[in-house]
Amino acid sequence: MTFRTAHVQAPTTPVGALPGPVANLLAAIHAALDVPLADRPVDDKQRADLLTQRATDTRVLVELCLTHGDLTRTAMRLREWTAQHPVRYATWQARTEQATAEETQLLDAEPDVPSSTAGGGWKRPGQLSSSPGGEQRCPAAHPEDPTPCVGPVVVTVLDAANAGANGCEHHGARLLASLDGGRVYALPDAPDGAAIRVFKAADTIRPFPWMTDAPRTRPEQLSRAEARQRGEGQ
Repeated sequence: MTFRTAHVQAPTTPVGALPGPVANLLAAIHAALDVPLADRPVDDKQRADLLTQRATDTRVLVELCLTHGDLTRTAMRLREWTAQHPVRYATWQARTEQATAEETQLLDAEPDVPSSTAGGGWKRPGQLSSSPGGEQRCPAAHPEDPTPCVGPVVVTVLDAANAGANGCEHHGARLLASLDGGRVYALPDAPDGAAIRVFKAADTIRPFPWMTDAPRTRPEQLSRAEARQRGEGQ
């Protein structure tokens, strides 16, 4: 009878216990290779070229470090080379952080009270939003969204922190599609099926649908339905 040999895990070194020069060099390497995703597909090549350039610089300096053993100088030089090749395109991370910051400003901690409208956010339930054409719209309508309301205010859309806004079915769906972990509930006087219709509509709407300046190809830029179809096709 043959038994499998037990594998013994090699001892590990806690991150905080790494020698200072080693931790410093690893941090410099991480910073050099941490090239953010481009927000627009047109900038994907620029991002790829930057990553290739920084990876090449890192490999050259690591090879020199292996020869000469000067960790501190290698880290310093790598940071200098990295600074010479900065990110010059709009990043997807920046867009995500901006959207998160806007949601924080737009929606208050209370479930039915969105935040102030500073920064172009959603209105409070008692306020109406104005479209570029001047029409008064429901609180769920984003000021940058040019579309008019479709019907009366019938649903409340909440985010993951239970902050939210009331809206018509049209703008409720567009808001729900733009939130992570969002939910929708019908108001007491809403017609039957309002929340279900908003939920189903949001599934096919891309986040921030009024932003149409560039094509969207990555899963996080697509509607939930498109993302599922792409996953099933792989």
